[in-house]
Amino acid sequence: AMSIDKTVGLMLPCSVTVYDNGDGSSTVSVLDPMAAIGLLSNPALEPMALTAKTRLSVAVERLRHLAPA
Repeated sequence: AMSIDKTVGLMLPCSVTVYDNGDGSSTVSVLDPMAAIGLLSNPALEPMALTAKTRLSVAVERLRHLAPA
């Protein structure tokens, strides 16, 4: 499925996908946990989703600093 559309990985159980663009660069896609939890309509899950969103945001920001300019 990812050979057809690399973003389909976002629909898999993981919420992060990384793929090689074929030109020496990579792309990281992250599904917003708050949006995913919103599909379940269960407010009890929101604190966990917010924690996950915060942690994923930190990780993505760190990756941005590692990327060559």
